[in-house]
Amino acid sequence: MRRLLAVGGLALALAGCSERPRSPTLGNSLAVAQEPARVVAPKGVEGSRRTALVAATERVAPAVVSIHVFSRERVTPRSPWDFFFVPEGAERLVEGYGTGFAIRANGVVVTNQHVVANAQRVVVTLSD
Repeated sequence: MRRLLAVGGLALALAGCSERPRSPTLGNSLAVAQEPARVVAPKGVEGSRRTALVAATERVAPAVVSIHVFSRERVTPRSPWDFFFVPEGAERLVEGYGTGFAIRANGVVVTNQHVVANAQRVVVTLSD
């Protein structure tokens, strides 16, 4: 299932970033009407910094979410001192951070498995 999601996400990302070649059999007016709208940048310094990556980032930025995860893990002794000062079976609170994408309006978020593995509490923060 994870592979299917990863392959599907990669296919969507690549499909969104690729440029469609114009068909030589179509007239220019029809080919232009089918191309996605492009953002026209002003000339000068601002225009030179406006790349396809910047335009794509602006388009998908509202869907990016921040994920804050809390989990517990057992403490394993790392040094000889830990054998004396860390109680056996002790646990510690671990915080983790990651990002994801909101793919549905009802709250479905896609993220990596390692971000939410063994999580006891997950807090998702939207950009707005």
